[in-house]
Amino acid sequence: MASARLRKALAAAARRVPHVIADGRGFTGAGAIAYGAWLIYAPAGFLVGGVLLMALLIGRKLERTTT
Repeated sequence: MASARLRKALAAAARRVPHVIADGRGFTGAGAIAYGAWLIYAPAGFLVGGVLLMALLIGRKLERTTT
């Protein structure tokens, strides 16, 4: 009985892995762009980072509402 629950939980986790990897790539890319802007001008890094994160989160929200 416990092994059936474990298999079910592992299957559910495996279905989510691609989404987690895609989100990780998006946040890593946004962080790299913000860091590059910060190297040029420190306040610009914070502004660019905030805008990129908002765009990622809004995009995820729109994706969830359309599917």
